Amino acid sequence: MVTAGNNCTVALKSDGTVWAWGNLIELGFYDKQPVNTHNKPIQISGIDNAIAFAVGEMHFVVLKSDGTVWAQGRNNQGQLGYGTYY
Repeated sequence: MVTAGNNCTVALKSDGTVWAWGNLIELGFYDKQPVNTHNKPIQISGIDNAIAFAVGEMHFVVLKSDGTVWAQGRNNQGQLGYGTYY
């Protein structure tokens, strides 16, 4: 499964790992790269056993095999579902 976001692309591999490339800062990944843009896929740490995901304009959500949903990225309109707007 591969989906393009606003300025990035996210992929789910058959082993349940999630990989991303492009401007990852918009998804909330700050990996200390000078521009935080990756032209090669990097594995998103902490996300495993994923079975589905969706990418928004500046956020993404992952459904894991245990039924939990994980969200990360910008939350200025409450899109992460945390009950906050930050």
